[in-house]
Amino acid sequence: MIGRLFPIPIAVPAIPIAKFSSILKTLGKGDDEEYICSVCLDSTRNKDGIRELCNCSHVFHKECLDKWVDVGQVTCPLCRSTLFPN
Repeated sequence: MIGRLFPIPIAVPAIPIAKFSSILKTLGKGDDEEYICSVCLDSTRNKDGIRELCNCSHVFHKECLDKWVDVGQVTCPLCRSTLFPN
């Protein structure tokens, strides 16, 4: 019964961790580009570990997305597309 009341955390290893600076380079953006994580509403810095979702390409701090998934969420916090590819 308790398992039904609390979500079971899901492991997130399928979503790779990258440095925000590497995402900027991939997109051809400068190092001064600012992005706000829509989970914690804090800015993302070049050294931050981030997760880029494969279905929608939205980017979040690693810790923020991990907490999101740990409470049982399986969709993007921003657009609600599924976190994992079908």
